[in-house]
Amino acid sequence: MTGKGLHHYQKLDVNKPKNDDALRVVYDEWATKYDDDNDATLGTISQPKTVEILTAVTDKDAKILDAGCGTGLVGAELAKRGFKTYDGVDLSPEMLRHAKNRGYANLFQYSLNDPLPIPDDAYDAIVSAGLFTHGHVKTHAIRELIRITKSGGYLCFTINEGVYHSQGFDKEIQSITNDGLWDIKKLEKDAYMTKEQVQAYYCLARVL
Repeated sequence: MTGKGLHHYQKLDVNKPKNDDALRVVYDEWATKYDDDNDATLGTISQPKTVEILTAVTDKDAKILDAGCGTGLVGAELAKRGFKTYDGVDLSPEMLRHAKNRGYANLFQYSLNDPLPIPDDAYDAIVSAGLFTHGHVKTHAIRELIRITKSGGYLCFTINEGVYHSQGFDKEIQSITNDGLWDIKKLEKDAYMTKEQVQAYYCLARVL
């Protein structure tokens, strides 16, 4: 895995827990090269794929949150598909600076490992591509995303195959289902970083 800015990410040991401060530094440093690396080096397709999945079930007038929005690659896809109102949240202020010109109504700098200062039922849908990966955001964040989604709304998110079982995302998804908080509409493994032969689980769930 080589690229113009990937050395910033490679400084992280994926086998050790990360704190938000360390992650923020890495993504702040990576921000200017992030888009190029995602396209040319990694071949990441999760942004258009998650938006495509969400488009099939969500009205274009829906209020959407892009959780872990980074430089706004998902926002650019939402704009292409005619969505009108979407916010973004990310840990890195430099990533958010790059996202400013991609159509977001509001951009927030929060850690998604913490409770979000966002009211219950604030969004019609939440989309997230790349948030749940090695040593980043923990499984409990899924329930927080459910909290801020309206009943009948949708969550569409990816989970890197490398953490799906090892960090307990499979168990948390089943626990949320058992608690009657959502109805899983789609959960399947598919291409994620095509140039690295990395796959992810794509999950679409309707909040109950």
